[in-house]
Amino acid sequence: EGVSSFADNLNPESLTTLSEQITSNSPSSLSPINKNTLNETILTTLKRDLSEIMIKMKFVINPLSSLKQQEQHIIQWDLWGPLLFNIILSITSSFQSNSNQFVMVFALFWIGGVLVYLNGLMLGTKLSLFSYWCLLGYGLVPYVIASIPLALFKVNIVIRFIAVLLFALWAFVISMKILRRRIESKRTFLIMYPVGLFYAFFIGLLVI
Repeated sequence: EGVSSFADNLNPESLTTLSEQITSNSPSSLSPINKNTLNETILTTLKRDLSEIMIKMKFVINPLSSLKQQEQHIIQWDLWGPLLFNIILSITSSFQSNSNQFVMVFALFWIGGVLVYLNGLMLGTKLSLFSYWCLLGYGLVPYVIASIPLALFKVNIVIRFIAVLLFALWAFVISMKILRRRIESKRTFLIMYPVGLFYAFFIGLLVI
């Protein structure tokens, strides 16, 4: 009798809403990969992923590119690009230091991304953790460009600092351009401040 009463009181609209929430939070909806790609070969998948990484790199390297296109490609997250750039930066930074910084740089990116995401979440941004990782990860491209010659050649610390600072500003501007379209203007500073700190930590790791 209790079960029958419960069934009678169920609202069809609430069931539909619940179903939509479950569907929107399912793993398949969190991933940007189309289900039709599950049957493709490994080589085809690698080519497609590398092509997507190169497209996103193009928009990061060219700050004057269309903001709408930058946002469209980078917000459609992938983690292969950020993982690749993080590994390269971790390797090059460890070459520059007597101590092994690989683990420190590698962990800093992922942990820092979580902290930036939590700050944005509390302030009302509607980006997922994966989107933040993707945005911050492709923001590492200027650092990667700067870190390779700095790892191969001995550079005066003043010149090193100026070069890394310019590339850090480059990374910050790219992130700010995309995030500003998704946050309230009065909260811009509160959301961008941790992003600036995130990139500032990498300045210290590349200069020292």
